[in-house]
Amino acid sequence: MERGGRRSPNLHLNLYNFQEGQDSRYVLTSPRSLEACARLGIRPVDLLPRSLEEVAGQHSNAFQGQLNELWEEYEEERRRRLRLCKQLRAKIVQEEPRAGGPQAPSAGKGAKETENDGAQVKLRDYTAVPSSYKGDTDCTMMYSTQTNTRKAAALEKERNEPTAPFSSNRWAPKLSLVGPTPPRPSDLRRSLSLGDLTDPEIQVRQLARDVEREARVCVSQRDKKIAALMLVRHRDENLAQQRKLKAQKAWQDLLSEEQRLKEAVSKPDWINQQHGRICKRRSRSSNDDWRGDITTEYLKEKTADLNTGLNVGLERSTSNMDKIHIDELTHATNEEFNNTLFEERMSQAFKFRLMKELQNKKNLQVKNQYERLRHNRLKEKVDIQAKAEEEFMRMSIKQKELKSQELYGQLLVEKNKELKEKAAKEEEQMFMAKLRAEQQQKEQIKHKAMLAKLTDQKIQHAKDSLGRSIQIKAERTREVNTMKEKVHQLLKEKVDEEDKNYRKQMKYLIRKKDSKCHKLLKEKEATVEQGKKTAMASFQMRERIREQTRSRTFDQMVRQAEMNASLLRYPS
Repeated sequence: MERGGRRSPNLHLNLYNFQEGQDSRYVLTSPRSLEACARLGIRPVDLLPRSLEEVAGQHSNAFQGQLNELWEEYEEERRRRLRLCKQLRAKIVQEEPRAGGPQAPSAGKGAKETENDGAQVKLRDYTAVPSSYKGDTDCTMMYSTQTNTRKAAALEKERNEPTAPFSSNRWAPKLSLVGPTPPRPSDLRRSLSLGDLTDPEIQVRQLARDVEREARVCVSQRDKKIAALMLVRHRDENLAQQRKLKAQKAWQDLLSEEQRLKEAVSKPDWINQQHGRICKRRSRSSNDDWRGDITTEYLKEKTADLNTGLNVGLERSTSNMDKIHIDELTHATNEEFNNTLFEERMSQAFKFRLMKELQNKKNLQVKNQYERLRHNRLKEKVDIQAKAEEEFMRMSIKQKELKSQELYGQLLVEKNKELKEKAAKEEEQMFMAKLRAEQQQKEQIKHKAMLAKLTDQKIQHAKDSLGRSIQIKAERTREVNTMKEKVHQLLKEKVDEEDKNYRKQMKYLIRKKDSKCHKLLKEKEATVEQGKKTAMASFQMRERIREQTRSRTFDQMVRQAEMNASLLRYPS
């Protein structure tokens, strides 16, 4: 929002109060938190946590250890600032009930002016940056405070100057160039919260009534708040623009006044003309000689006062300009000095890092040589031990082979004996098994004959019982069939009756569902229409506020007309 130069950091409910705050991802939801940040001179972006990857992206040439240290320093600084903002916000919340108490009607305008003056003094005190906050923000805040004082002095000078035309009394001592007086707190009053929204609230209420009357829909509270904030922002921008124009006009008036004074004093005939007029008056009336003497003395005194006042004004204006140049030069030199110090420290750290890495490499090489020698010695010892163990194993294997051959001969003898004994036992077992098999076969033949007789008897008995059961079942089936036919008839009548009732019920439910769907469709259409009306009302509300706050210059209107003509000439 800066146009044509720097402007004083007025307190707004947005990110324009801070440098490089337009691209912030911080969402301002609490006016008190924003007010605390503005009082302490802290950007809301600096209160957000930052990951190690973001720090590495900002310092791409740094090592891992340096990145960790930078991140830890940032976190400590962020927590400290967050703690300060929380404490100041708690103080603001505690002060609000005291400041918002009922006032006596007799206080009137004077009480309001004193309150606003006190608020301005608090604002001026809190806008100073704390000494612990280091970096480039110190220089920027000092420069903004200096611009504040200069513009405030120009505004005060413009108020103190008389509005009458430039008359012959301009050479009076009371209009001599004097240094800029400090501004009164009532001239720089600003709102510190959302409480000073009386005029925008009235405008928003009127616009909301008009829109509600036209659209026949209630405007939401959110749209009203957005409209009020838009009006407040537009009002603050207009006030800042007016102050800037007033300051420029006052500065131009001062320059023109100074130029006129220089031109008047530089004329050599001015004092001679005044002296000639006095001589003529003396010749006209010789009785008024004492008056002529007094007038000459008076003119001499006035010219002396004028010359002294002019010299003082020129000295003060030149001293102010010198101060401005000195401040700018100190600001530039501080920045250059800080940059050179930072580069020297970075180069020293880089050199220290290289020396440390070289020392580590040398130590590692010595350690590797020692480990290589140690490994070779250990390898020789292991080879000697392996050879000794191999010889020992060969001797032990030979001894074991001899012992195993002796044992193998003994085992063969014993195994032959066991095989012979086993063969004799198997022959005896085979003979006994044949005898048992013959006896079992005889017993089985007898058992089968007995079973055949029993089966013949059972078959005959089954034939007799089957005939009887067939007759009984036939009689029972006849009875069951007659009963089933009767039950089937009854069930069929019952099912027909239930089917008729179900059809009637389904028709009733279908009618009811159709009426319900028709009703829901109407309600949905009504809600959609209501939503469209509310959206249109909010759109009209914002469009009217934009129309009220829109201020296009003649150049902008000319550019818009040229663009429209080019679009009409070359249609897409």
